[in-house]
This record gives sequence, C-alpha cells and structure tokens, in this order.
Amino acid sequence: MQATRLLLLVTQLERAGAQKVALMQARYFHQRGYKVTLCFFYDKYSLMEELSQQEAFSIVDLEAKSPQGSLIFNALCTLRAMWRLYRLLHREQIQVVETLTHYSNILGIVVAWLARVPVRVSSQRNTLSEFPRWFLAIDAGLVNSPLVDKMVMVSEQTRDFCVNIQRMKSEKLIVIPNGIDLTDFDVTRWSSEDLKMLRESLSIPLDAIVLITVGRLHPQKGHHYLIQAASTILSDYPQAVFLWVGDGGLRSELNQAIERAGIGGAFRLLGVRCDVPQLLALSTLFVLPSISEGMPNVVLEAMASGLPVVATAVDGTNSLVVAGQTGLLVPPRDSTELANAILELLADPERLQEMGEKAYERVRVQFSGEVMCQRYEAAIRTILEDKAIGTE
Repeated sequence: MQATRLLLLVTQLERAGAQKVALMQARYFHQRGYKVTLCFFYDKYSLMEELSQQEAFSIVDLEAKSPQGSLIFNALCTLRAMWRLYRLLHREQIQVVETLTHYSNILGIVVAWLARVPVRVSSQRNTLSEFPRWFLAIDAGLVNSPLVDKMVMVSEQTRDFCVNIQRMKSEKLIVIPNGIDLTDFDVTRWSSEDLKMLRESLSIPLDAIVLITVGRLHPQKGHHYLIQAASTILSDYPQAVFLWVGDGGLRSELNQAIERAGIGGAFRLLGVRCDVPQLLALSTLFVLPSISEGMPNVVLEAMASGLPVVATAVDGTNSLVVAGQTGLLVPPRDSTELANAILELLADPERLQEMGEKAYERVRVQFSGEVMCQRYEAAIRTILEDKAIGTE
C-alpha cells in the first residue's frame, strides 16, 4: 500500500508559531513514512533556500506575493499561486491537505476541494475578534460546509469563540493544543561563555536583568503597554534591558514611542532572529502583553527554557500560564498591572527561579511536540478511515 500523501499549507514562510507547528508536523509525518509536502503561499523573509537545504521532504513556495509588488500585481500573483497549488495537488495526487493560517484556511481549502483532495483539515490558531465580519462569515461558512472535514482549535477558548461567536458547528471542531520540540530549548546547550558573548554582542551588561518579548510588531501584541510599563520598571531596576524579537509594521512607531519616553537605551529591537532559544537562555523573565491570542507558541518556548512568564490573561495564554505557579497573569491593556507583576517577580529571585522550574515541567509533561503530532495524526487517520481511503 502506498504512503499517505500529505500537504501542509501556510500563508507565509517566516519564523512564527504556525510555521513552527507546520514544520514539526512535516518532520514527524516524514519520519512516519508519509509523503510530505510543506507549502507556503509566499516567502516573507527569504528563508526558502535555507529551509530546503535542511529538510528531506519537499518544500514549495507558490510565490503569491512580492514585497515590491503593487496591490494589483500581488493579486494576480495570488491567482497564479492558486493555480500552481491546484496543479501541485493534482500532480502529486495529494490525499490530505491541512491548512494552518487564516488565509490558507480559505484559499487552500477551496483549491483543495476543487482539486478533489479527499481529506481537508483547517485550523484556527487564535480568535478572529479583530477581523471584519465578512471574514468571520466566510471562515465559518467554509467550516460548516462539506469543504472542510475538521477544523483544529489550539485551545478550548478558541473553540468557544468559534462556536458562540462565529456559529461554527461544534461537531466539526477538535482541540489539539500546540506543542514544541523541547530539545530546541535546552538551555544547557550553551555555556556561560556562549551567553556572555551574546550579551556583549547586544551591548547588555553582565549584571543586567533581561526581559524578553517575542512576537510580531503588531497592535494585537500590545507592545505599547510594555513601553508604558517600562518607565516604572526602570525606576526600580535601571539596569534592566528589554529585548524585543520580531518585526512588523509598527516598528517605526514603537521606536518613536520608546524615544519619546526617554528609555531608548534600555531597549533592543532585534527584528527577526534565528537564535531565539539562545536569547531565551540569557533572559530573566518572559513578557507577553498581548491584547488577544490563540495559543502562543512563544509562551511554551519561554517555559521550556525555564523562564517564568508575565502575560495578559487573554484566551490561549491563560490556558498555558498557571497564575502564581508558572508566572503571573494581568488584565490586557493595563500597563500599571503589567509593571506591578514584573516588579513583584523581580523582587523575589527565589520565587522567580521556582516558577521557571515549574514552567519547564508543565511544558515537558503537557505540551511536547511529539504528543501534538500524534494527536494530529490520529485525527487525520480517523477521517481517512471514515472515508475508506487507503493508508499505510
């Protein structure tokens, strides 16, 4: 019997949560004997060549967007990409398509249906509370239709939003929490000398407290509230340094806000980095001031690195952080409470260390990448068996 042919589809290639989940799944299914294709609508940060050299399975860039392209040009590129995807699905006789991001959920599922791919699974990685109503309607309409066999939710809170707000059929939804590869975040991989050199390269004093935030520079992530909190924190801990990893449209605006607050010397806006595990290893505390989330991988990564977390009590995050045990949760959009929570932990180094140890243990037991991939495989195989499609 032939190997099951699986295509994983993501909107853009970048170093972000959905992309990491797709890559973990691709590696897992490839090792399990599936014929895997990992597909992206476009390569946002020119990572395609590097990724293709690292992996043994097929990786495809559909070239749906050009950074220099006009709106009309990119619209035409998107249509061409959909045609390329259609031909790819036909040529490779793909049996299962799994989409992992908002736009791939819509474009990819429709193309997969037109190409008569027998199993079509989409996923919701956060609530779409900030999306326009028309998008929510299309998203729910597809899930409730025969075009989608199942949609994976990363948390119960995301599922509740989809059922209660978007009116999705509950029987079409399954919950599979995100997971991570713990070996990637083993802090013992780096010697004290390695971390010292990294600090020096970032102009971070050896005795500085390091508060790290990882995420797109986007309004959803709430960076402005951390800037407001930073002034209070720096009055008590003037040696504190704020590392921000990630890029986005707010970069210039956030830089200006930091300079206006007169705290530019305490911030390092690092952009997109490939050494996030090492940056986590040299940090003291992880902070996520998001306004909304689905199930943020970055929180799992921080916990796997032994860091306590101060985050906003929004959907997804509050299912990861056990308040008072692995970190502290504060209301979103509240810079005062955010500052107070950070100061509370920094004032108690023993508690800080204990929370970090509990955070690591929680991820190890409940959120490993292996368990996540096994759950995806079980869901896919159930659909294949229900449709009497041969698997190996």
